[in-house]
Amino acid sequence: MMRWTATRGPLSDDDLADLLVAQAEIEAKAAAVGLQLTREADARDLGVRHGATSTPGWLRERLRLRPADAKRRVQLCAALDGELTATGAALRSGAISIDAATVIHRAVTDLPVDSPARGQAEAFLLEQAAVHGPDGLARLGTHLLHVVDPERLEQLEERARATRELWVSDRPDGTSTLRLRAESEAVATLLSALDPLAAPAPAADDTPDLRSPTRRRADALIELASRWLDAGQAPTARAARPHLSITADLATLLALPGAPAAATTWGGPLSGQTLRRIACDAGVTRVLLDPAGVPLDVGREHRIVTPGIWTALVARDVGCAFPGCTRPAEWCIAHHRIHWADGGETSLPNLLLLCAAHHATVHHHGWDVILSHDGRPQFIPPPWIDPRTNTTTQHLLGHRPPQT
Repeated sequence: MMRWTATRGPLSDDDLADLLVAQAEIEAKAAAVGLQLTREADARDLGVRHGATSTPGWLRERLRLRPADAKRRVQLCAALDGELTATGAALRSGAISIDAATVIHRAVTDLPVDSPARGQAEAFLLEQAAVHGPDGLARLGTHLLHVVDPERLEQLEERARATRELWVSDRPDGTSTLRLRAESEAVATLLSALDPLAAPAPAADDTPDLRSPTRRRADALIELASRWLDAGQAPTARAARPHLSITADLATLLALPGAPAAATTWGGPLSGQTLRRIACDAGVTRVLLDPAGVPLDVGREHRIVTPGIWTALVARDVGCAFPGCTRPAEWCIAHHRIHWADGGETSLPNLLLLCAAHHATVHHHGWDVILSHDGRPQFIPPPWIDPRTNTTTQHLLGHRPPQT
């Protein structure tokens, strides 16, 4: 292994690559030492002698590990000292990572106990570890299991279906984190539904979509849920079709100074501008409260856009009216140019179709919409966008860049 100190000077690309490989080998060897120490502690029953109920329980408290990680660590060190000696030797030499060793252990132990293929599987996966990462090794292990014992794979799939989980965790910055645990079939189904909605959407002037793949998938998941709710196919809850429900003061809807934030039924606060965007095309129910906040009267829901107006909007705009957008009317909502809370009429001249992305653009990024001489929407960019230098804006306004 090469030697390097801070006084050597700038690293060359080759030196840097060698150091990264060397560091990974050291990390693998250190993990092997840790497993050997765990094996010795388990053999001495050290955890029980210190008052714990088991070695995994002691490791969980002593090393602050997750319960599953502590249990897996004890199982792995026993296997590397027993059936998987070749895997243990590869880890001690730094040839494979601790993650690869964990995957090999899981793949081999999933095979029948009395199967002669267990030794062959270990040798095969050790060979493949030189070219595949842990995820690739896991997929190869699953293929091996199907070859050796297809019924066992079916049992594992059924167990995975029975243990599906979706976690929702709120974060201090006002966002939330969703984590899904599901079997391969379920994940493939979800990704197949999201893929068409998560495709890059270039701007009208062919400017590439700058959203990251993770952002596009997140946007697609939210749009998929919105469309499903809009379709009205969801089971009813308390005789009402489930949809996004928001509670807000009239002052918030009117954007008056000092008004409180709106709130979803799940507790998340929303800004007044977001409330106005959502309320563009929504069912609104008036609730009168007494000074103590007790409801006195609940009015009937009023649907902002009637079916007749919607038909006329589709006939005029066809789809999203934002220039360059090709999303169909089924993916759009009816946007009020002058918000109905500000006195804007729910009539064809005051409405236009916008997809979810361009609806947010108009509401949150300073765009304005007027009617041109032919009665069709015309988009006015915010003042900080110069139409003379921005080709997208030139297209939106019907301008062409000056010829040189």
